[in-house]
Amino acid sequence: MFFRRSSPRESVPIKRTGDAFEVRGVPDGLTEVVKSRIRLSELSNEGGQYFVRKVLVGSRSDRTIEVVLRFDTRYRPIAAEVTGGRLIPPAEWEESA
Repeated sequence: MFFRRSSPRESVPIKRTGDAFEVRGVPDGLTEVVKSRIRLSELSNEGGQYFVRKVLVGSRSDRTIEVVLRFDTRYRPIAAEVTGGRLIPPAEWEESA
């Protein structure tokens, strides 16, 4: 029997576009979709991994989503911590646009 090990980065709901990552989220209690780009130059190095902390603010509300993303040394996403909302997986972006 062969087992496919799931990759942790499959569960991080961001999308790579060239030298940046796109992230979309919805603040708690709202339906507004907040979009942001994170450039590779914004990432900080921490013990062999990269991370970025981003606060997303919508145009219709002052509610925020705080996102901390962690990447391995090849800039592959490995973890996402979200406070104040939820991230939207790229597969659902067309529906929420």
